[in-house]
Amino acid sequence: MMKTELTVNVLYSGAREDGSDESLIDIAIAQMEANRQWLADVDVLILCYHANTNHAERACAKIRRALDLLDTLPLTFGHSGSQAFPHALTLLKWLMAGGEYRRAVCVVADDNFSQSGLPLPAQGNPLSVIEIMPL
Repeated sequence: MMKTELTVNVLYSGAREDGSDESLIDIAIAQMEANRQWLADVDVLILCYHANTNHAERACAKIRRALDLLDTLPLTFGHSGSQAFPHALTLLKWLMAGGEYRRAVCVVADDNFSQSGLPLPAQGNPLSVIEIMPL
């Protein structure tokens, strides 16, 4: 199998407004709905969440349903906080090397965000929407 390099582009990075209790998932959905071009030709939808719980799986399903991304491959990475993103990249390299998958959108929703080891441009916010494609 050939080695696949990925390009990563942060489409959105933000946080809740002060005093808001809106979920990070709802904010992500609103941002992606307002910027539908981000979703063109998406093959894989990834949610990187702080904890690996049933809630995270339901949140990924909620995003797919709300944005009508039912033909995308849904993946949820959790239990490792912001370190879930590097795990997602590892799997995407493998998936995209086969040529069937060409574009992913990843939602990193982590209230306990830590920049440590995250291979992204500096993002100090608990929510990011990230585009990932082969180089």
